[in-house]
Parts: sequence; C-alpha cells; structure tokens
Amino acid sequence: MNEKLGTTNSRRRSGLPRGWLKDESGTVAVIAAVTLPVLVGAMGLGAETGYWYLKDRKLQHAADVSAHAAAVRYRAGDQKPALETTAKRIAMASGYSPGSLSVSTGAGAGGSHKVTVELSETHPRLFSSIFSSEPVTMSARAPWPRSMVAPRLAC
Repeated sequence: MNEKLGTTNSRRRSGLPRGWLKDESGTVAVIAAVTLPVLVGAMGLGAETGYWYLKDRKLQHAADVSAHAAAVRYRAGDQKPALETTAKRIAMASGYSPGSLSVSTGAGAGGSHKVTVELSETHPRLFSSIFSSEPVTMSARAPWPRSMVAPRLAC
C-alpha cells in the first residue's frame, strides 16, 4: 500500500494525473477553438484585399477612359479647364467617386502631345483597421500619347 501511496504522491507532485496526460477526448474542440478565429481573420483580410484590387481596377478604368475623352477634346482645340470638366464628367460616369483629379498636357516623345489624367480616392479600412487606422489611398495615372499630333481644329 505504501507503493500505491508513493505513486499517488508522485502524481500529486507533478500536478497532472497520468490519466489526464493519456486522455485525448476533446482535442479536436481545442484545436478548432484555437484555429477558427485565425482562419476567419485570414479570410476577412483576403476578402478586403480583393475589394481593394477591385476598386483599384475600377479607378484605373475611370482614369483611362477620362484620359481618352480629354485627349479627344484636346485634339479638337479645347483648353485645360474644358479638359478637366470632360475628364471629371467621364470619370464620374465610370463610377469614380469625387476625390482628387488632375489633368496635365505636355509634349510627348517625338514631338507629339499627350494628356495625362491622375485620379485618387480613399477608402476606409475594414478588417485591416486592427493594424492601422489610416484610410487606404488609391491612385491611378493614365497618360494618353497614342498617335496624337499637335492640337488642331476639327473639321
């Protein structure tokens, strides 16, 4: 009986009964409880990143079509204020929410002229707000030098 008592005392000293060390019931629940929040957080960050890529692509599309429209107006002989108005109208029709829009004209390679439209907008953070509270700023730039010649009056 002393041997049993000695064994019991040694188990008490270690702090964990031997039966608990061998018992494997409930381990799946513990693993799920630990990994599920990590998995859901990773899925949320992945979805937010996909949202950013979608918004960035839409912003680039708006910059491209507004640069093309401004280039057509530039070739027709319009001045910079009219180019900005045209670019803003076309960008908003393409889904751009009013943010920062700039139109610049200048000389391109080979003596041609080019029109450049730059757009930027900010979006609030969703899941990633646990890392930073600053909003996400996206920008798109669309130069349009494609086969343009010096501005001339249209027929």
